[in-house]
Amino acid sequence: MKSGIIGIGFDMDDTLYRDPFGVPALARRALEKIALENVNAQSDSDLLELIRRGPEAWLRQHMLAENVGHNWIPTQEVWVEYCRRFVESISHSSCSNEMAARLREEWQKLGPPGRGSFRPRLSRGCYDMLWELRARGYRLGLCTNRLYDPSPVLERDSILGVFHCVVHSSVPGYEKPSPYLLLRFSDRVEANPSRCVYVGDRLDVDVMAAQRAGMIPVWASWNCSGVEDPPNSLLVAETPEDMLSMFP
Repeated sequence: MKSGIIGIGFDMDDTLYRDPFGVPALARRALEKIALENVNAQSDSDLLELIRRGPEAWLRQHMLAENVGHNWIPTQEVWVEYCRRFVESISHSSCSNEMAARLREEWQKLGPPGRGSFRPRLSRGCYDMLWELRARGYRLGLCTNRLYDPSPVLERDSILGVFHCVVHSSVPGYEKPSPYLLLRFSDRVEANPSRCVYVGDRLDVDVMAAQRAGMIPVWASWNCSGVEDPPNSLLVAETPEDMLSMFP
């Protein structure tokens, strides 16, 4: 094992998995179901910004005000209010309870509102890479900024058993780049954080979380495009197979 590394943690979205649709496409499909006007006039970047500044900002403040725990899951009432704020940010007019409830219903058929699909796709090469790392004796974990437990997705793709632990949260103060999830992972695999690696695609989220936790960051660039060059000191895995070269 490289330099006494015991644990290797992984990010989920855009690292081990890719969403075949993306948040804007899912939002657009749900909005079209309720026949909201002007939805097609919004670009993907516009929709993402509307989600970030509208319902996501509200949800973040709601979680902080309610002092929710790390595994908090929104109620249906919370999702209805989330959808109401999204419609109002697009239409610039009030949204009825009925319309907000209809949007919540349609959106949740696809995935949690404002988030990815319930059925992301495992990235090419990750299945074999994960099982090989486990066979080599590394203790693996998944640390993801998700509101819902991703274990059913992992089980569907026959990789749940590869992980020693799965930790998740999308609550402010617990989600990455906070080191909270990564430190829970190192505790669960009974390894000092300095003997753990964390692998993810976001320099401002995953790499920062690893540094804050005292772990070795590895930037997974295999699903990235149009991202600025990372610091020269950063370990970079351009393909899942590179992980096997780094950690023999």
